[in-house]
Amino acid sequence: TVAVSDDSLDAGGSIARIFLGNPAVDGAGRVAFRSSYFVNALSPTLRVGIFTGLPGSTQPVVSGPSSLLPGDAAPGGGTFSGAFGHPLINAAGQVAFSATTTAGKHGLWAGSAGGTQLIALAGEPAPGTTALFPENPGGSLFELSGINDAGQVAFGSSLPGAVNSQERGIWAGLPGALQLAARTGAQAPGFAAGVTFTGFRTAPAFNEAGKV
Repeated sequence: TVAVSDDSLDAGGSIARIFLGNPAVDGAGRVAFRSSYFVNALSPTLRVGIFTGLPGSTQPVVSGPSSLLPGDAAPGGGTFSGAFGHPLINAAGQVAFSATTTAGKHGLWAGSAGGTQLIALAGEPAPGTTALFPENPGGSLFELSGINDAGQVAFGSSLPGAVNSQERGIWAGLPGALQLAARTGAQAPGFAAGVTFTGFRTAPAFNEAGKV
């Protein structure tokens, strides 16, 4: 058993009765999952967080706000609002996840408890292009694919593009060192000149070498 309702947390507080989505598991048996939790027994303030750890020893990586406490600081600006996507985990116990900040920005982050790093953020430059990652108040435009054991991530995103309003791209790399792997409107390698990518139907797959 990894966690059950009312479990105590190593960092204090206890798991609430709400588990949000399916957990991710690495080869060593560490898990990553979303859940609500009570901050402590004396002040049962409910927060939502991303948790990770071995069965019987889980701790929050990041947390959103409660009625009494602000959310954790979000690298890139603002604090986490509590709207977290499903986390992914690698063999080093690092997690990657999507989230929304109190500044109204949606983005991707990766790392471990107390050491998350920004991957991509709405309104910021999209590497390898002249465009910005789009702002989307209605939800996420980022499609997180995975985090490998080197801490590299891969994801897809829409772009405000010159080709059409549905232009998309695929990126991979370490936080702060992303590279554009492909985008709609670009020449498709291995095909005759003028044959371009018109769309990507699924989130990208990538390997331990960071290849997509």
